[in-house]
Amino acid sequence: MTHTDAIQREESSLQRISLFASRVIVIALTLAVSVMLLVVIATSSSVSRLTHVEAFQVTSGSMSPVIRAGSIVFADTVSLADAQRMQVGDIVTFKSATDSEVLITHRIVEVQKIGSPDVFYTTKGDANQSVDITHLTPDRIIGKYKTDVPVLGHLFESMHRFQIVGLFSVSLIFAYISMATNKKNNNKEETTL
Repeated sequence: MTHTDAIQREESSLQRISLFASRVIVIALTLAVSVMLLVVIATSSSVSRLTHVEAFQVTSGSMSPVIRAGSIVFADTVSLADAQRMQVGDIVTFKSATDSEVLITHRIVEVQKIGSPDVFYTTKGDANQSVDITHLTPDRIIGKYKTDVPVLGHLFESMHRFQIVGLFSVSLIFAYISMATNKKNNNKEETTL
Protein backbone atom coordinates (compact mmCIF):
# COMPACT_ATOMS: atom_id res chain seq x y z
CA MET A 1 0.00 0.00 0.00
CA THR A 2 1.36 3.36 -0.99
CA HIS A 3 1.37 6.52 1.06
CA THR A 4 -1.33 7.97 -1.23
CA ASP A 5 -3.56 4.91 -0.65
CA ALA A 6 -3.19 5.30 3.13
CA ILE A 7 -4.15 8.97 2.93
CA GLN A 8 -7.16 8.18 0.75
CA ARG A 9 -8.26 5.42 3.12
CA GLU A 10 -7.91 7.79 6.10
CA GLU A 11 -9.88 10.50 4.28
CA SER A 12 -12.56 7.93 3.43
CA SER A 13 -12.84 6.91 7.11
CA LEU A 14 -13.13 10.53 8.19
CA GLN A 15 -15.81 11.11 5.57
CA ARG A 16 -17.82 8.12 6.84
CA ILE A 17 -17.53 9.36 10.41
CA SER A 18 -18.56 12.84 9.32
CA LEU A 19 -21.51 11.45 7.38
CA PHE A 20 -22.61 9.36 10.37
CA ALA A 21 -22.32 12.37 12.73
CA SER A 22 -24.30 14.51 10.29
CA ARG A 23 -27.06 11.94 10.11
CA VAL A 24 -27.23 11.66 13.91
CA ILE A 25 -27.48 15.45 14.19
CA VAL A 26 -30.21 15.63 11.56
CA ILE A 27 -32.21 12.85 13.25
CA ALA A 28 -31.85 14.45 16.70
CA LEU A 29 -32.90 17.85 15.37
CA THR A 30 -35.83 16.34 13.48
CA LEU A 31 -37.02 14.62 16.65
CA ALA A 32 -36.66 17.81 18.71
CA VAL A 33 -38.54 19.88 16.16
CA SER A 34 -41.25 17.20 15.88
CA VAL A 35 -41.79 17.19 19.64
CA MET A 36 -41.96 20.98 19.66
CA LEU A 37 -44.49 20.99 16.82
CA LEU A 38 -46.63 18.50 18.71
CA VAL A 39 -46.59 20.75 21.78
CA VAL A 40 -47.42 23.82 19.70
CA ILE A 41 -50.27 21.95 18.02
CA ALA A 42 -51.52 20.62 21.36
CA THR A 43 -51.50 24.10 22.89
CA SER A 44 -53.19 25.84 19.97
CA SER A 45 -56.66 27.12 20.77
CA SER A 46 -58.32 25.42 17.79
CA VAL A 47 -57.03 22.00 18.88
CA SER A 48 -58.04 22.61 22.50
CA ARG A 49 -61.56 23.54 21.35
CA LEU A 50 -61.83 20.26 19.41
CA THR A 51 -60.32 18.00 22.06
CA HIS A 52 -61.38 19.94 25.18
CA VAL A 53 -57.81 19.55 26.43
CA GLU A 54 -55.47 22.44 27.17
CA ALA A 55 -51.73 22.35 27.83
CA PHE A 56 -49.94 24.48 30.40
CA GLN A 57 -46.28 24.81 31.35
CA VAL A 58 -45.47 24.27 35.03
CA THR A 59 -42.85 26.72 36.27
CA SER A 60 -42.71 25.92 39.99
CA GLY A 61 -42.27 22.81 42.08
CA SER A 62 -45.35 23.41 44.21
CA MET A 63 -46.96 20.15 43.02
CA SER A 64 -43.85 17.96 43.32
CA PRO A 65 -43.43 15.04 43.21
CA VAL A 66 -46.69 14.46 41.29
CA ILE A 67 -46.03 17.28 38.79
CA ARG A 68 -42.49 18.59 38.57
CA ALA A 69 -41.34 22.03 37.47
CA GLY A 70 -40.68 22.08 33.74
CA SER A 71 -43.53 19.71 32.93
CA ILE A 72 -46.33 20.36 30.49
CA VAL A 73 -49.71 19.67 32.12
CA PHE A 74 -52.65 18.56 30.01
CA ALA A 75 -56.03 19.41 31.54
CA ASP A 76 -59.58 18.68 30.43
CA THR A 77 -61.42 21.98 30.03
CA VAL A 78 -64.44 22.24 32.30
CA SER A 79 -67.72 24.13 32.13
CA LEU A 80 -68.87 26.30 35.02
CA ALA A 81 -71.34 23.58 36.00
CA ASP A 82 -68.51 21.00 36.08
CA ALA A 83 -66.29 23.43 37.99
CA GLN A 84 -68.97 23.64 40.67
CA ARG A 85 -68.81 19.85 41.17
CA MET A 86 -65.08 19.43 41.87
CA GLN A 87 -64.09 17.16 44.74
CA VAL A 88 -61.36 16.95 47.34
CA GLY A 89 -58.28 15.44 45.67
CA ASP A 90 -58.96 16.85 42.19
CA ILE A 91 -56.01 18.69 40.65
CA VAL A 92 -57.16 21.79 38.81
CA THR A 93 -55.59 24.57 36.76
CA PHE A 94 -57.05 27.96 37.57
CA LYS A 95 -56.53 31.69 37.16
CA SER A 96 -54.84 33.51 40.02
CA ALA A 97 -57.18 35.75 42.05
CA THR A 98 -54.76 38.66 41.73
CA ASP A 99 -53.67 38.28 38.08
CA SER A 100 -55.85 36.42 35.58
CA GLU A 101 -52.82 35.96 33.29
CA VAL A 102 -51.12 33.79 35.93
CA LEU A 103 -52.24 30.16 35.96
CA ILE A 104 -51.84 27.84 38.94
CA THR A 105 -52.17 24.05 39.10
CA HIS A 106 -52.95 22.84 42.64
CA ARG A 107 -54.97 20.17 44.42
CA ILE A 108 -58.38 20.82 46.00
CA VAL A 109 -58.06 20.02 49.72
CA GLU A 110 -61.43 21.30 50.94
CA VAL A 111 -64.86 22.01 49.46
CA GLN A 112 -67.06 24.62 51.13
CA LYS A 113 -70.69 24.76 50.00
CA ILE A 114 -72.42 28.02 50.76
CA GLY A 115 -75.90 27.32 49.51
CA SER A 116 -76.69 26.07 46.06
CA PRO A 117 -74.90 26.43 43.62
CA ASP A 118 -72.33 28.53 45.46
CA VAL A 119 -69.18 26.63 46.31
CA PHE A 120 -65.64 27.62 47.24
CA TYR A 121 -62.53 25.49 47.20
CA THR A 122 -59.42 25.52 49.32
CA THR A 123 -56.37 24.54 47.26
CA LYS A 124 -52.79 23.63 48.05
CA GLY A 125 -49.69 22.63 46.18
CA ASP A 126 -48.59 19.15 47.31
CA ALA A 127 -45.11 20.44 48.12
CA ASN A 128 -46.36 23.57 49.92
CA GLN A 129 -46.53 23.73 53.71
CA SER A 130 -49.82 25.64 53.83
CA VAL A 131 -53.00 26.06 51.83
CA ASP A 132 -53.44 28.85 49.29
CA ILE A 133 -54.52 32.13 50.90
CA THR A 134 -57.34 32.91 48.49
CA HIS A 135 -60.32 30.59 48.14
CA LEU A 136 -60.93 29.32 44.64
CA THR A 137 -64.24 30.08 42.97
CA PRO A 138 -65.53 27.83 40.16
CA ASP A 139 -65.46 30.67 37.59
CA ARG A 140 -61.63 30.78 37.82
CA ILE A 141 -61.16 27.05 37.08
CA ILE A 142 -59.88 26.39 33.56
CA GLY A 143 -59.37 22.65 33.62
CA LYS A 144 -59.02 19.42 35.55
CA TYR A 145 -55.64 17.67 35.47
CA LYS A 146 -55.45 14.77 33.02
CA THR A 147 -51.72 14.02 32.70
CA ASP A 148 -48.34 15.68 32.35
CA VAL A 149 -45.13 15.24 30.39
CA PRO A 150 -42.05 15.89 32.53
CA VAL A 151 -39.24 18.13 31.19
CA LEU A 152 -41.16 19.00 28.01
CA GLY A 153 -41.79 22.50 29.33
CA HIS A 154 -38.06 23.09 29.77
CA LEU A 155 -37.46 21.91 26.21
CA PHE A 156 -40.25 24.14 24.92
CA GLU A 157 -38.82 27.13 26.80
CA SER A 158 -35.31 26.45 25.51
CA MET A 159 -36.54 26.23 21.94
CA HIS A 160 -37.95 29.74 22.27
CA ARG A 161 -34.59 31.18 23.19
CA PHE A 162 -32.79 32.78 20.29
CA GLN A 163 -29.45 31.14 21.04
CA ILE A 164 -30.88 27.63 20.93
CA VAL A 165 -32.79 28.29 17.72
CA GLY A 166 -29.65 29.80 16.22
CA LEU A 167 -27.59 26.79 17.32
CA PHE A 168 -30.11 24.40 15.77
CA SER A 169 -30.09 26.41 12.55
CA VAL A 170 -26.31 26.38 12.38
CA SER A 171 -26.29 22.64 13.15
CA LEU A 172 -28.77 21.98 10.36
CA ILE A 173 -26.70 24.01 7.92
CA PHE A 174 -23.53 22.20 9.02
CA ALA A 175 -25.23 18.82 8.63
CA TYR A 176 -26.52 19.70 5.17
CA ILE A 177 -23.11 20.96 4.00
CA SER A 178 -21.38 17.93 5.49
CA MET A 179 -23.80 15.51 3.83
CA ALA A 180 -23.51 17.32 0.50
CA THR A 181 -19.69 17.29 0.71
CA ASN A 182 -19.64 13.60 1.57
CA LYS A 183 -21.98 12.79 -1.30
CA LYS A 184 -19.80 14.81 -3.70
CA ASN A 185 -16.63 13.04 -2.46
CA ASN A 186 -18.30 9.62 -2.71
CA ASN A 187 -19.31 10.39 -6.29
CA LYS A 188 -15.68 11.38 -7.08
CA GLU A 189 -14.40 8.10 -5.60
CA GLU A 190 -16.86 6.09 -7.68
CA THR A 191 -15.81 7.83 -10.92
CA THR A 192 -12.08 7.28 -10.23
CA LEU A 193 -12.53 3.54 -9.61
